[in-house]
Amino acid sequence: MADQDDAVDLGTEDCLQALGIDQLCQWDVLVFLHRHHASLAGAEQIAHLLGYTVAAVMETLSRLEHLMLAKRSRASQGVRLYEFRGPGDPRGDQILDHLLKMADHRQGRLEMMDILRRDGNRPQITGPRPGGGGGRPWLKLT
Repeated sequence: MADQDDAVDLGTEDCLQALGIDQLCQWDVLVFLHRHHASLAGAEQIAHLLGYTVAAVMETLSRLEHLMLAKRSRASQGVRLYEFRGPGDPRGDQILDHLLKMADHRQGRLEMMDILRRDGNRPQITGPRPGGGGGRPWLKLT
């Protein structure tokens, strides 16, 4: 129980740092993989679904794999499986659970976005808003 209280007592920025997440794209892709557990969607499809550039998603998938938060299978007949792995330790799991619960609420998402956008870490967003109404690019949070 003390570990769970400690995880909740950490600030949002400390929780993100504990997981190694320092960009909004990393968080969005991690949440995508967490919600889908395993995905045959390629980097191009994930980028399209989340509104990021393919390069940003490819870099993020490599980073998440390096952090051991995701697993990428070897390409077989042009198909690659991306799988959510999670932190793998009780404290990391609690921190991730805490952040995911925060992300379920608007205020929590805004707080995370604010932290992850500091110091020029702006998301690489592509395409017009859904519905065809030109204007500024849009950001879809998963």
